[in-house]
Amino acid sequence: MVERLHRSLKSALIARCQGGRRRKELPWVLLGLRAAPHTAFNTSPAEELYSQALTILADVFQDTTEPTTLPDVHRTLENIMPAKTTYDVARKKYVPEDLKAAKYAFIRTDAYEPPPLSTAYSGPHCISQCREKAYQLMVDRKITWVSTDRLKPAYIPDYDPLP
Repeated sequence: MVERLHRSLKSALIARCQGGRRRKELPWVLLGLRAAPHTAFNTSPAEELYSQALTILADVFQDTTEPTTLPDVHRTLENIMPAKTTYDVARKKYVPEDLKAAKYAFIRTDAYEPPPLSTAYSGPHCISQCREKAYQLMVDRKITWVSTDRLKPAYIPDYDPLP
């Protein structure tokens, strides 16, 4: 319920406000949300509360006269500011430098709801081939490609078990 109200309030503020005028426009946006009919009941919240529709005077709102000449249209369109868009900047992922030279690696276990007391990583697994974004590992006697985002180098000393 709260998320739905927040979503509609935010979209109404973005549609109505340009720049930093949100605090000034907030009462008018709230009045508009209170007076706007909902699609489910075809009544506004104020109409449900007071059992009659709100009377909103036209003097309260800005001048809604439409421009008639071409220069007026151009002037009006120049005053309309488009909504600023945000772009997700591709962040560079952290890849440990030791992973490039490692012979073994741990694989992060990605589970929606991991069982209690389960380990976060499996392995160590032997690395057979590496590329920029993926490594080829031997997992359960099968060769599989794993993204570098899920890998962590395993520090295993080289030793010969039989002297």
